Amino acid sequence: MEIVEEKKQIMTFVMVVAMAVAFFLFKYVPLRKKLSDVKQNLSEQRLTIMKSETEKQQIPIVQALLDDLNERTQNFDVQIPGDRELGVFLKQVTQIMNKYGLKEQNIKPNSEVKTGNVNCIPIEMQCKGTLRQLFDFYKTFQNAGRLVRIQEVSFTNERDYTGQLSMRAKAIIYYSNQQNEG
Repeated sequence: MEIVEEKKQIMTFVMVVAMAVAFFLFKYVPLRKKLSDVKQNLSEQRLTIMKSETEKQQIPIVQALLDDLNERTQNFDVQIPGDRELGVFLKQVTQIMNKYGLKEQNIKPNSEVKTGNVNCIPIEMQCKGTLRQLFDFYKTFQNAGRLVRIQEVSFTNERDYTGQLSMRAKAIIYYSNQQNEG
């Protein structure tokens, strides 16, 4: 009887161990994996939330930059006249040069280049003046209301070092040919 009792105890022990192993393999391990996945997802969501909060703080900065860009480009098409208006431009440049007392002025347009909707006219400019006069000229020239791209500028100091500089510049002015086609 003792052997039967011992066999029962061994069988009970084996069943308890088997149930513990089965519980561990089929319940605990999958639940542990799910818990690990949930923790991973939670960490990723927290990171996403933190990133969103950081980006949310950038919205006013980006909005201000966008507003500034919109303000600066709002009248862009106005800066490209519908006609060559070359004489008006040359007169305007001459007036600006005169305003700042620049001497030996020479403004020469070159052959225009026709493209799709926007054509361009290369311009060569020369004059003499002090660095301050030339700086003021370019500052005013930049805000003259017409789109101009300065390609090349060179300043040469006079040989006698009187403070006078010779300025040579190559620029391009633009005009739209859309109105001319209608």
